[in-house]
Amino acid sequence: MSLVARLVNKLKQKYYLSRADSYFVKKIKKKKGIVFLMYHSTPFVTNEYGYITPKDQFEKQAYFISKYCKVISIDDAYSFLFGNDEVYSDKPVVVITFDDGYRDNFEVAYPILKRHGMPFTIFLTTDFISKENRTFMSWDEVVELSTESLATLGAHSKTHSSLKALAEGDKIDEIVESKEIIEEKLNKKVKYFAYPGGGFDKTCLDTVEKNYVLGFKDRINGDDDTDKRKVARLSIDSRHNEFKKFLIEIADGKYLRGKNG
Repeated sequence: MSLVARLVNKLKQKYYLSRADSYFVKKIKKKKGIVFLMYHSTPFVTNEYGYITPKDQFEKQAYFISKYCKVISIDDAYSFLFGNDEVYSDKPVVVITFDDGYRDNFEVAYPILKRHGMPFTIFLTTDFISKENRTFMSWDEVVELSTESLATLGAHSKTHSSLKALAEGDKIDEIVESKEIIEEKLNKKVKYFAYPGGGFDKTCLDTVEKNYVLGFKDRINGDDDTDKRKVARLSIDSRHNEFKKFLIEIADGKYLRGKNG
């Protein structure tokens, strides 16, 4: 068997959709609107952390998304949901986001997404970013990412504390200072914020509204597509490392609808 034939067979085995999978693909194709996917760590190999999508699974998911969905940037999603722009697509529309700033997002997810030409956003917890803690990216890696046209960098607080549990002044500091730190490091405006753990209260919502274009939570429920301070996302994590469960989540998730659609 030739090298080309072996590679083709390997790809077929890797991305083959069973009949059961095909049922959910049909459901996904009928979806209208935008879904924001929320990832965390994307390690080379699996581990016991709950919020992971290991490389082999992320590759399969990214391939599926590239084939059956239209992936747009977070800026384009904003224009669709809250502006007058339309998204011209006969496929479901996906926005890919990551929380915390894991090093494996840079080493694993970024090359895969770049290969497929898919834009993405990483929300950074600024106190995690350092050369010493190699679980997370260094500022050099963040700066490198900031030059990538596919990448958008947002804020995810300073310390990843539960914002609702903090004193009012500390809540504001977590939200505002993380933005200021990233902007100083990158010399770029930071427009998007993701609440750590998805938690927020009125002070958090008001602070995000004053300092950001959009704020993001981590679960889809209610009509959050109309509230710029807490746009909903769909979490993709270790619960979905069986590919069928990933398909079910994408098929059953709520897609957000904009003014035009």
